[in-house]
Amino acid sequence: MRNLPPSLRRLLWLFGVLYVLYLVAGNVFLNTAALGQVNRKPEAFKAQWAWAWTAWPGQLHVHDLTLSGHVHRLLWSAHGTSAGGRIAVWPLLQRELRFVSVRAADISIDVQPTPVDHQPPPFRSDAWRITAEGVHTSSLRQIRWGR
Repeated sequence: MRNLPPSLRRLLWLFGVLYVLYLVAGNVFLNTAALGQVNRKPEAFKAQWAWAWTAWPGQLHVHDLTLSGHVHRLLWSAHGTSAGGRIAVWPLLQRELRFVSVRAADISIDVQPTPVDHQPPPFRSDAWRITAEGVHTSSLRQIRWGR
């Protein structure tokens, strides 16, 4: 590294420091209660996991994942032992969480009717949007519909 020009050495050190900061901040954020403060409508959609990690921006791996929500007269949940995939980073700047590739393992899905009609909130231009373009599993364990 001593043979490199000083400006290139400084740039490499800067990238190294930024990467370490990303690793610490990203993994702490994924594994603390701070993430729960982000979701303002947990009655409509909630994501929980036992633990998660990231090694690179846009890459995510979660373990013991449960997604749940309430849409009109349906309560739904999906559980998997693990999931990993990519999140498109640039759409985050436009308040969009876009999953472009997700592979999940040991999936169980449960959909239950409920008498409570949960109406979607009125449209807000500043609301976050969640999009999933490619979700795959080779281990669907159960689909339960109704009681």
